Amino acid sequence: MFGLEARRPSVKAFSKCISYKGGDGLSKTFSIKIEDLALEIVERLCALCKNDDYKRSFRARARSLITDLYVNGISYVVTICAARSSANAVELGLTSKTPDDFIRVYVNERLAKKMGLKKSESYGYAIYGASLLYALRMLNIIKSTKLSDAIRELMNNSLADRKAYQFVVWLKRFAEAYIYE
Repeated sequence: MFGLEARRPSVKAFSKCISYKGGDGLSKTFSIKIEDLALEIVERLCALCKNDDYKRSFRARARSLITDLYVNGISYVVTICAARSSANAVELGLTSKTPDDFIRVYVNERLAKKMGLKKSESYGYAIYGASLLYALRMLNIIKSTKLSDAIRELMNNSLADRKAYQFVVWLKRFAEAYIYE
């Protein structure tokens, strides 16, 4: 009687279909999956960032903040990331079209320092927070372009909490696989 209701949704239930008109004028549809977003972010971070301390800091955040997300929700974790790095650095995830857009800012020392990033730990928090916001925006969970508005959107948003949790599980696994301690 309760078998079907108690099942967890499949990964397919958390993918997003996007339709657009291609350069040839024909409509095209593709699907964004949470695990694809997580893998893309980790791969691009590994390709663009040459500083191993920044990558290790991101890996540490991926391993430790998953519990905070599960217990306190996505708005809490995004707020922690902004507090321990900078609001401007985390907010980049809301306006970036690709992970490269926010990762390139962090690997440029001059731009990163302008955003208030000084220690490798702050880089890890910034990249992690921006990755969360980027993924939620790509999945159409949030529409905001300002951090304060995004946090308000995420408060008491159980759908955002569920999707963010699924995303960070994948992000953690890929970070552990691709980034060495």
